[in-house]
Amino acid sequence: TLTQVPTDKQKYLGFPGGMLKDSDDFMAKVAKVKPGAKITMMGTPEGGELKEPAEKVVFEEDLSPEEKARILKEKKIEVPPAGIKNLGNTCYMNATIQVLTSVKDLTNSIQAYEAPAADARDIDAVLTSQFKNVLGQLGSTTDAIMPLQFVMALRTRFPRFAEMQNGVHMQQDADECLRGLFNVFSNALPGGRV
Repeated sequence: TLTQVPTDKQKYLGFPGGMLKDSDDFMAKVAKVKPGAKITMMGTPEGGELKEPAEKVVFEEDLSPEEKARILKEKKIEVPPAGIKNLGNTCYMNATIQVLTSVKDLTNSIQAYEAPAADARDIDAVLTSQFKNVLGQLGSTTDAIMPLQFVMALRTRFPRFAEMQNGVHMQQDADECLRGLFNVFSNALPGGRV
């Protein structure tokens, strides 16, 4: 055929009474067409049929946050920063963590940190190790993380961050948290320089 659409795959629109069906009397339908009317033929030409994609299509919405982060890193695209869930008035701590993650010299030192053996580990070593874990979590997902062990270690090292009022943790100051963490890292990191 002129269109290369097989006759059994052709559909015609524009005839009076709707689409032309196999059971219709073609000549009777043609006789009812008004001069100047448009008739549309639809169909898939031979060789133009839809085929399965050669490679499975994966949509971003179907990826887990970890898979998104991994793919972005593989393609050397900057991974958007992950969020940190508020664990009950911990916004001061979340803001401090976000600021510290942007200080590359510090994060490199923390990621290279090797905690002492369990019997020689003090709370500063525990808190530094927990911060290292938080850095790992933030770098491996695009979703919000929940740093429960870090906040527990922070509240153990700095009891004022564990203070409660009316059954909820009190709001705290990010500057105090930042200064406290600098002291902890100075004590825990080799050379004591932060």
